[in-house]
Amino acid sequence: MPPTHDQSISVIPFVLLHGMCKHFDAQDTPLSCLVSWLVTTSPSQDSANLWRDSGEKKEGDHSYIWSGPNDKKGLYGIALAMPCHVRKSLIGWTPVSERLLTARFHHQHGKLTIIVAYAPTEVADDETKNAFFDQLHQVILQVPPHDITIVLADFNATVSSASRDQQTKNIIGPESPDPITNNGDCLQHLCSAGGLSIVDTWFPRKNIHKWTWYSNDGKTRKALDHIIISSRWKSSVTNCRVYRGAQLGNTNHRLLVAQLRLKLKAVPSSRAPPRVRSSHLQDPTITSAFTSSISNRYNTLAREELTNWNLFVSTINQAAADSIQRPHHTPRRPWISPTTLEIIELCRAACLRGDMIEYRRLNRIRNTAIQEDRERFWQGEAERLESAAENSNYTQVYRTLRHLYIAFLDLKAAFDTVDHTSLWKILTILGAPSKITTLFQKLYSDAESCVRVNGTNSTWLSINSGVRQGCVAAPDLFNCIIDHLMERICARIPGVKLGSYTLTDLEYADDTTLFCSTLDQLKEALEIYQEESNKLGLRVSWPKTKLMHIGGDTPPPLHISGEEVEFVTSFIYLGSIITNNGNIITEINRRRALAASAMKTLWKPLWRHHSISRATKLRIYNTSVLSILLYGAETWPLNKTLAARIDGFDTRALRSIEGIKWPDRVSNITLRELTQQPPASQLAAQRRLRWYGHIRRLPPEHPTHAILHFQPKAAGWKRLRGAPRTRWIDVVTGDLHQLGLLLAVAEPLALDRPQWRRLVKLIGSTHGAVPVAEQET
Repeated sequence: MPPTHDQSISVIPFVLLHGMCKHFDAQDTPLSCLVSWLVTTSPSQDSANLWRDSGEKKEGDHSYIWSGPNDKKGLYGIALAMPCHVRKSLIGWTPVSERLLTARFHHQHGKLTIIVAYAPTEVADDETKNAFFDQLHQVILQVPPHDITIVLADFNATVSSASRDQQTKNIIGPESPDPITNNGDCLQHLCSAGGLSIVDTWFPRKNIHKWTWYSNDGKTRKALDHIIISSRWKSSVTNCRVYRGAQLGNTNHRLLVAQLRLKLKAVPSSRAPPRVRSSHLQDPTITSAFTSSISNRYNTLAREELTNWNLFVSTINQAAADSIQRPHHTPRRPWISPTTLEIIELCRAACLRGDMIEYRRLNRIRNTAIQEDRERFWQGEAERLESAAENSNYTQVYRTLRHLYIAFLDLKAAFDTVDHTSLWKILTILGAPSKITTLFQKLYSDAESCVRVNGTNSTWLSINSGVRQGCVAAPDLFNCIIDHLMERICARIPGVKLGSYTLTDLEYADDTTLFCSTLDQLKEALEIYQEESNKLGLRVSWPKTKLMHIGGDTPPPLHISGEEVEFVTSFIYLGSIITNNGNIITEINRRRALAASAMKTLWKPLWRHHSISRATKLRIYNTSVLSILLYGAETWPLNKTLAARIDGFDTRALRSIEGIKWPDRVSNITLRELTQQPPASQLAAQRRLRWYGHIRRLPPEHPTHAILHFQPKAAGWKRLRGAPRTRWIDVVTGDLHQLGLLLAVAEPLALDRPQWRRLVKLIGSTHGAVPVAEQET
């Protein structure tokens, strides 16, 4: 008996069978066992249930397609049976003749074309046989070149391995038991012309598993049925043999089975039907027309067609398209002028003529015209958006432009160039007592310095600018200068609207960052910054100043005071990489590289020495390596992949410290128990929660609250296409879930600093977090 469906499917995903039967019935019990197989049949003239002409039918769990004769004789005919789940992979099928049928399927690598054939017998006249093989050859030639071609056929032909030569060694295998016949010679030429190979001749089997036909005398046995495949895909066939116990009805043919290492897949769904204005159905006239159109269409359908779901759907959609007006697609405004299009056509024609002189001349004109059209288009867009903003139509503005421009500013020797006169005036404006201001003036007045080289002092130089390096008051004095500078600048630039809050700048000492919504605002902000800083004696280093654009393509460099300021896609700000796509992969890879460098530096003096205790090594590791790895981890929205990366580095580092090699077969759990070190991802989660508690305890008017609770959708912003990214607050919610807390419950708990500290420590414990509910019990 052939293998069961479950056994076959567990080894390979697709099985082909070929057989013949004289009495073909869709309700026949033997066929019900062919769950995932394709079967070809040839009904005879005495068939009880003759399927004439061609058609498709579903019976039980199988679907059948066939191509038979139009007359009542029923001498020939072919059919293909497939389970319903394989039917989903069927692209289409064609009944070529009463002896030929083709079907095309989707599979994991492309398309598969199956040809079902029934050849004339050996005693038929040569004209009939030649006509059949010529027609089959034309069908094979029509198969797309990238398809896998498989022919399942009763060729009434035998081929011989003894006839193999240099030309046929890839067509016929070494396992053919019979001598070649006239039909076999035609089959051999057919395979040679079509690049095909006879599958059943390549597998060594007993002869009883090669013969597919037994004569009524019980003595004559031959291999008349064959399965043929494209030579390129011959290696995909894993097995081919005859099963004598599997018979379809009253037939003297045996079932030929080939196993193919291939997986079918469903045909991609077609495009969605065109949308219609369903609101128009409220009009009684349109409703009446729609109802009448449906009735007229269904009255013309045959009774058996009324159960066809696809036909039902297409009928409803067609009636709606004819009766109800479709929404009109609003075309995009063309940005290129008709004159420029004519120049492009003339340029193309000159290139085709080979007139390169005329082509170069027109090409220069074309480039200039395109640039002018582009500038004119964007000027119009800017005016339209400006008009919308003036009319308070901010939704239109935000749906069109949601760009963010960032300027990372650098000052030349900021601490050494502060103008003293401006500094004393600013202290007075800030309300500093005159006594304190006078003390600072006397401290900085008449200050001189010199340079000592080889014990010899240079000429003494008076110092009229800057704050003293190392002085305890110098940072506060410099902050007064920067605060006054940014206060004047922020009063003159619009910044970026985040709900009800306007974000204009970030600063840490002399590291200043400006935010703008448009490129013009950015250029104006840079000019304002240069103007205001010059008044205080500060100078901007334009070569070190970098710009970043988030939300679109990188613009060309800006020119400020004759200096070029370039746009970058990433920038190291306060020790962390900021990218224009908000991705933290670059920063994590950089952190891992820096931590690995620190590990390598400490290898010789520390890690390899067995005399140094484990506790000392781990303390140095946490201080000198892990601190580098997790620098800035409070702001990382880690997913599982990135968390696994930092945990992998942490694990490898601990194994290196402990001197564990891979043949020692020490598990990660054992390593954690040995070192009592929590995973790096848990330490990052601990830092995130600590930072979240710090944010919650800040005053409600603090900018961090406005940014954290900003709702882009409520402000009219529209998310870009694709899956939503993991937000920082989403990761925090996941961290709280490990503690058994919801975000709404954690918000009031974070206000109690001692209690929040105890909760944060739980998630960083060696054996993972313990739910709060369990702690309370």
